[in-house]
Amino acid sequence: VQGVPLLLADLGASVTSEPSRPGERREALAGEALAEASPGRFRQALFLGRLGTIAFSLLGGLTAWCFAHRLFGSPCGLIALGLWCFDPMILGHGHLASPDVSAAALALAAGFAFTVYLGSPSLGRAALAGAVLGLAALTKFTLLLLAPLWAFFVLACPKSRFLHA
Repeated sequence: VQGVPLLLADLGASVTSEPSRPGERREALAGEALAEASPGRFRQALFLGRLGTIAFSLLGGLTAWCFAHRLFGSPCGLIALGLWCFDPMILGHGHLASPDVSAAALALAAGFAFTVYLGSPSLGRAALAGAVLGLAALTKFTLLLLAPLWAFFVLACPKSRFLHA
Protein backbone atom coordinates (compact mmCIF):
# COMPACT_ATOMS: atom_id res chain seq x y z
CA VAL A 1 0.00 0.00 0.00
CA GLN A 2 2.81 2.39 0.84
CA GLY A 3 4.33 1.90 -2.61
CA VAL A 4 1.31 3.10 -4.60
CA PRO A 5 2.19 6.83 -4.39
CA LEU A 6 5.75 5.94 -5.45
CA LEU A 7 4.48 4.07 -8.48
CA LEU A 8 2.38 7.06 -9.47
CA ALA A 9 5.33 9.43 -9.02
CA ASP A 10 7.55 7.46 -11.46
CA LEU A 11 10.88 8.28 -9.84
CA GLY A 12 12.79 6.31 -12.46
CA ALA A 13 14.64 3.82 -10.25
CA SER A 14 14.58 0.09 -10.62
CA VAL A 15 16.43 -2.76 -9.03
CA THR A 16 18.06 -4.96 -11.62
CA SER A 17 20.62 -6.74 -9.45
CA GLU A 18 20.04 -9.73 -7.30
CA PRO A 19 21.14 -9.76 -3.66
CA SER A 20 24.85 -10.56 -3.64
CA ARG A 21 25.07 -12.22 -0.22
CA PRO A 22 22.73 -14.16 2.06
CA GLY A 23 20.56 -11.94 4.21
CA GLU A 24 20.70 -8.96 1.84
CA ARG A 25 17.20 -7.73 1.17
CA ARG A 26 15.74 -6.38 -2.05
CA GLU A 27 14.14 -3.37 -0.37
CA ALA A 28 17.57 -2.15 0.78
CA LEU A 29 18.84 -2.48 -2.78
CA ALA A 30 15.77 -0.62 -4.06
CA GLY A 31 16.36 2.22 -1.60
CA GLU A 32 19.99 2.54 -2.64
CA ALA A 33 19.03 2.47 -6.34
CA LEU A 34 16.42 5.18 -5.77
CA ALA A 35 18.87 7.38 -3.87
CA GLU A 36 21.46 6.99 -6.64
CA ALA A 37 19.03 7.42 -9.56
CA SER A 38 17.37 10.59 -8.28
CA PRO A 39 19.18 12.06 -5.28
CA GLY A 40 17.21 15.31 -5.51
CA ARG A 41 13.88 13.49 -5.28
CA PHE A 42 14.83 11.01 -2.56
CA ARG A 43 13.16 13.04 0.21
CA GLN A 44 10.02 13.29 -1.90
CA ALA A 45 10.07 9.50 -2.30
CA LEU A 46 10.34 9.05 1.46
CA PHE A 47 7.46 11.45 2.00
CA LEU A 48 5.27 9.72 -0.58
CA GLY A 49 6.07 6.29 0.84
CA ARG A 50 4.96 7.39 4.28
CA LEU A 51 1.64 8.95 3.21
CA GLY A 52 -0.11 5.58 3.07
CA THR A 53 0.79 4.72 6.65
CA ILE A 54 -0.37 8.11 7.89
CA ALA A 55 -3.71 7.56 6.18
CA PHE A 56 -4.03 4.15 7.84
CA SER A 57 -3.19 5.69 11.20
CA LEU A 58 -6.08 8.12 10.73
CA LEU A 59 -8.34 5.26 9.63
CA GLY A 60 -7.42 3.32 12.78
CA GLY A 61 -8.27 6.25 15.03
CA LEU A 62 -11.60 6.79 13.32
CA THR A 63 -12.42 3.09 13.50
CA ALA A 64 -11.46 2.90 17.18
CA TRP A 65 -13.80 5.79 17.93
CA CYS A 66 -16.67 4.33 15.85
CA PHE A 67 -16.28 0.85 17.34
CA ALA A 68 -16.23 2.00 20.97
CA HIS A 69 -18.95 4.60 20.38
CA ARG A 70 -21.24 1.96 18.88
CA LEU A 71 -20.70 -0.50 21.71
CA PHE A 72 -20.41 1.74 24.77
CA GLY A 73 -21.29 5.37 23.90
CA SER A 74 -19.51 8.64 23.18
CA PRO A 75 -17.25 8.88 26.24
CA CYS A 76 -15.83 5.44 25.55
CA GLY A 77 -15.39 6.37 21.89
CA LEU A 78 -13.24 9.33 22.91
CA ILE A 79 -11.23 7.14 25.27
CA ALA A 80 -10.64 4.60 22.50
CA LEU A 81 -9.57 7.38 20.13
CA GLY A 82 -7.17 8.72 22.75
CA LEU A 83 -5.74 5.27 23.36
CA TRP A 84 -5.18 4.78 19.63
CA CYS A 85 -3.61 8.21 19.12
CA PHE A 86 -1.25 7.99 22.08
CA ASP A 87 -0.36 4.32 21.85
CA PRO A 88 3.45 4.09 21.75
CA MET A 89 3.38 1.59 18.88
CA ILE A 90 1.15 3.86 16.77
CA LEU A 91 3.28 6.89 17.58
CA GLY A 92 6.46 4.97 16.81
CA HIS A 93 5.30 3.29 13.60
CA GLY A 94 2.62 5.69 12.35
CA HIS A 95 5.07 7.55 10.14
CA LEU A 96 7.07 4.61 8.78
CA ALA A 97 6.45 2.82 5.51
CA SER A 98 5.86 -0.52 7.21
CA PRO A 99 2.79 -2.78 7.34
CA ASP A 100 2.31 -2.65 11.12
CA VAL A 101 -0.03 0.33 11.47
CA SER A 102 -1.98 -0.50 8.32
CA ALA A 103 -2.45 -4.07 9.55
CA ALA A 104 -3.62 -2.88 12.97
CA ALA A 105 -6.03 -0.35 11.46
CA LEU A 106 -7.49 -2.83 8.97
CA ALA A 107 -7.77 -5.58 11.60
CA LEU A 108 -9.73 -3.15 13.77
CA ALA A 109 -11.87 -2.10 10.80
CA ALA A 110 -12.52 -5.75 9.93
CA GLY A 111 -13.58 -6.46 13.50
CA PHE A 112 -15.88 -3.46 13.44
CA ALA A 113 -17.43 -4.50 10.10
CA PHE A 114 -17.88 -8.04 11.43
CA THR A 115 -19.59 -6.74 14.57
CA VAL A 116 -21.92 -4.56 12.48
CA TYR A 117 -22.76 -7.59 10.34
CA LEU A 118 -23.47 -9.72 13.43
CA GLY A 119 -25.74 -7.01 14.84
CA SER A 120 -27.91 -6.93 11.72
CA PRO A 121 -26.96 -9.59 9.17
CA SER A 122 -27.40 -8.79 5.49
CA LEU A 123 -25.67 -9.72 2.29
CA GLY A 124 -24.20 -6.24 1.88
CA ARG A 125 -22.79 -6.19 5.41
CA ALA A 126 -21.35 -9.68 4.95
CA ALA A 127 -19.70 -8.55 1.70
CA LEU A 128 -18.28 -5.46 3.41
CA ALA A 129 -16.93 -7.48 6.33
CA GLY A 130 -15.39 -9.99 3.93
CA ALA A 131 -13.84 -7.25 1.80
CA VAL A 132 -12.29 -5.52 4.81
CA LEU A 133 -11.06 -8.90 6.08
CA GLY A 134 -9.46 -9.50 2.68
CA LEU A 135 -7.75 -6.11 2.76
CA ALA A 136 -6.51 -6.79 6.28
CA ALA A 137 -5.10 -10.15 5.22
CA LEU A 138 -3.34 -8.46 2.30
CA THR A 139 -1.49 -6.13 4.66
CA LYS A 140 -0.12 -8.85 6.92
CA PHE A 141 -0.28 -12.60 6.43
CA THR A 142 -0.93 -13.30 10.12
CA LEU A 143 -4.34 -11.61 9.82
CA LEU A 144 -5.57 -14.64 7.88
CA LEU A 145 -6.19 -16.05 11.36
CA LEU A 146 -9.18 -13.72 11.65
CA ALA A 147 -11.28 -15.88 9.28
CA PRO A 148 -11.25 -19.07 11.42
CA LEU A 149 -11.51 -16.92 14.55
CA TRP A 150 -14.68 -15.32 13.21
CA ALA A 151 -16.12 -18.73 12.30
CA PHE A 152 -15.34 -20.01 15.79
CA PHE A 153 -16.92 -16.92 17.34
CA VAL A 154 -20.14 -17.34 15.37
CA LEU A 155 -20.38 -21.05 16.18
CA ALA A 156 -19.32 -20.88 19.84
CA CYS A 157 -21.16 -17.71 20.89
CA PRO A 158 -24.41 -17.44 18.94
CA LYS A 159 -26.09 -15.33 21.65
CA SER A 160 -23.17 -12.96 22.23
CA ARG A 161 -23.68 -9.41 23.45
CA PHE A 162 -21.96 -8.20 20.27
CA LEU A 163 -24.80 -9.64 18.20
CA HIS A 164 -27.10 -7.02 19.65
CA ALA A 165 -24.76 -4.02 19.66
